[in-house]
This record gives sequence, C-alpha cells and structure tokens, in this order.
Amino acid sequence: MKCRNLFSYLTAAIVVSILSFSILASCASEPEPVLSDLTPAQIFQQAQEAASNDKFQRAIEYYHYFLDSYPNETSRRVEAEYEIAFLIHKMGNDQEALRLFDALLEKYRSEEAAVYPQWPKVLATKVSEEIRQQQQGNQTPPATEAE
Repeated sequence: MKCRNLFSYLTAAIVVSILSFSILASCASEPEPVLSDLTPAQIFQQAQEAASNDKFQRAIEYYHYFLDSYPNETSRRVEAEYEIAFLIHKMGNDQEALRLFDALLEKYRSEEAAVYPQWPKVLATKVSEEIRQQQQGNQTPPATEAE
C-alpha cells in the first residue's frame, strides 16, 4: 500500500511539474521577429521598442541590420546612424559616440545632404556639444604649487 501511495505521489508531482513548465513556456516573451521578413519601418519600430526597454545593444543590432540590408535608403541611413550613436552615448561610451556623431555630421557637408532629414544633424550637434562640455567640466586643472 505504501508503494502505491508513493507511486501516486510521484506521478502527481511529475504531472504538476510538466504542467508548470508548459504554462511557464507559454508565458515566455514573444520570439524575436525574423529580420529578413521586416520592412525598414518595422526594423526601426523593433529597434525603438528595444531601446524603450533598455535593450540598447539589441536596438543597435536592429539598426546595423538596417544599414547592412538597405544601402540605398540614404535618408533613413543617417537616422539609423544617429540612433546608434545616441544609444552608444546612453550606454556610457562617450568617446565612441562622439566619433560616430562627428562622422554623421561630416555626411551633412556632402552634396547628398540635401535629401537628408535635418533632425539627426540638429540632435547630433546638440548631444555631441553636451558631451564635450561635460568632458571639459570633468577635467580639473592641474594643481599649482604654493610659492
């Protein structure tokens, strides 16, 4: 009789474990979309959602995928490049962010710049100036010796 009760208990425990695992697996977050199935607008949307959820590296991956996949989307490319630079800034890598902002701003000096949206230029200028001011403010002048 004791074996039968033990067997019933173990069977019930296994069933409960399987059901619990099934429920947890079904509650998992949605799988990442297949990038090749997404339009440029959808890629930007996925990147923005990732950034909103503090998944900055994932957002950067989306923007890089866009840059690699849509080389002829000239005006959207500068938007993606701005977003990458800004996310890198948010991640705390200001030197790399400045390098990327400067490269982006250099593109606005070309003839192609006439078709670029202006907001990436405006924001890149503003954020890069803020970073530089902050870096200058963090530099303390060398101490002078008392005479």
